[in-house]
Amino acid sequence: QASKPRDGRTKLYYQGYSFVRANGTSNKISYRCSSYRSPCPAQFAFYASTMAFDFSSMEAHTCRAGPALRGATVNPGDHAIDASNDIMEEVDKLATQTTLTQRQIWMAIVDKFYMNDGAPVRGVSEKSVKNRVQEAWGHDSSHGRASIMTNPRLTKIKGLHQGFFQFQYAWHDDVKALKKPPKDANGIDQITAWAHPTLLNLLCFENLSWFIDGTFRCAPVDYKQCVTIMIYDLSSKLFLPVLHAATTSMTRKSYVRLLQCVQDTMGSKLVPKDVVCDFESSLIGALREFFPDVTIIGCLFHFKQACRRKMKSIGLPVGEIKVAMSHNVFDILTVIDPTKIAVQGIAWVNAKIRSVCEVKGLEYSRSKWRTFWSYFQRTWLETYPPEFWNVFGMRRDIISRTNNPLERFHRELNKRFNAHPPMKTFVTSLENLAREYVAQRTTVIPG
Repeated sequence: QASKPRDGRTKLYYQGYSFVRANGTSNKISYRCSSYRSPCPAQFAFYASTMAFDFSSMEAHTCRAGPALRGATVNPGDHAIDASNDIMEEVDKLATQTTLTQRQIWMAIVDKFYMNDGAPVRGVSEKSVKNRVQEAWGHDSSHGRASIMTNPRLTKIKGLHQGFFQFQYAWHDDVKALKKPPKDANGIDQITAWAHPTLLNLLCFENLSWFIDGTFRCAPVDYKQCVTIMIYDLSSKLFLPVLHAATTSMTRKSYVRLLQCVQDTMGSKLVPKDVVCDFESSLIGALREFFPDVTIIGCLFHFKQACRRKMKSIGLPVGEIKVAMSHNVFDILTVIDPTKIAVQGIAWVNAKIRSVCEVKGLEYSRSKWRTFWSYFQRTWLETYPPEFWNVFGMRRDIISRTNNPLERFHRELNKRFNAHPPMKTFVTSLENLAREYVAQRTTVIPG
């Protein structure tokens, strides 16, 4: 009967150290330092006869340097203080209202609840605190994607009642669920999107140039990529990122559903003048399906980047690659009449590379260039025909926008956090950037 009201059954915190239950009898329960394997001799006991803790015989800790303690506010002989609920409330507050790391949050909890030189505290372990932080951030795979729906710190514009979170769409992918090994145990694909209402409303205007691109590095935990829709704002002459969507797949179906969700959110048909995007077959296919009458333009930056990477992968020497990628050599194919690319264009570029190599004393890699031009034929004349990357006859204002400004934005975004950030960091960074762009646009537009 006497053992039922005893304080503490497993772990207690005292003077900044954690203690575990060592043994118990009908008269007392002994606790020893969690680092006893060091071994650390520190221990104390709870006596049933006095219903209080006894620290009189406790030896000094040897496991680590003693922490700086605050003055006692509780009689050390009193019962253990159960601070579990208060600790979890404090963890939730720190996780959603600050930018502290998991380790910093744990140390803040230790300082606030475990450092008093008073009665032992029945609290929460470091692992439990970190799990709670991960759940609040949307880091935990079983709760993360849903947690953003209920966390007001991740759904609102800071200081306003307007929503930053815009929509979440999920569906079951039978193909993904049947794959061995399964990429996703439940086969659920999902799109989650955020946007500042002031920027999002710009999509209502017709005949604006859109830019759509995805990045893997910025994608939050449990998502495959972050897709950004940017527009060129005629009134401010600025490139503005208006919507960000985290997606779990990169299929044509997922891109079409993303565009449909954006249109449903806007409540009216989307009518861009043209759309600049990366050379991704599923994305281009989705854009052509959703915008059959809109000009789809491949990003020249990505075109040249892909060709350069192919040159490197087949082993072309660096010197020859520099010759090919210099001004008015390989890139001449993007501005000549597309009907002349396959024969006259490639022949001219090939001859130009060979002649410059001779002047520079570089050996011309004939067989490797033959391999490259076979790749070019398959990829850039058949899979992605010149209509996507050749700007012959195109207006100068469109040409100036084909070097995708989203690349610059993604570099800016990458500076804000590490690869695959937790959801809280991801959303907070996007919301901060969105408010910065709104402020920038406001200062540019008169009145």
